[in-house]
Amino acid sequence: MLNIPLCISCKHFHQRSLDSKTLTCAAFPEGIPGVILSNEMPHYLPVEGQVGDFVYEAD
Repeated sequence: MLNIPLCISCKHFHQRSLDSKTLTCAAFPEGIPGVILSNEMPHYLPVEGQVGDFVYEAD
């Protein structure tokens, strides 16, 4: 089953990171954690280790 990260539809997602090995966003400029990319932990609230208070917002 294909699991598409919710992150890709977030306004904080860095679209240019689709061309690299590491997906990034405003909250995780060094790489979005796997638990968020896998949709196991939706990013609706700030989490420890992220930059700022960015959370999922539909683009």
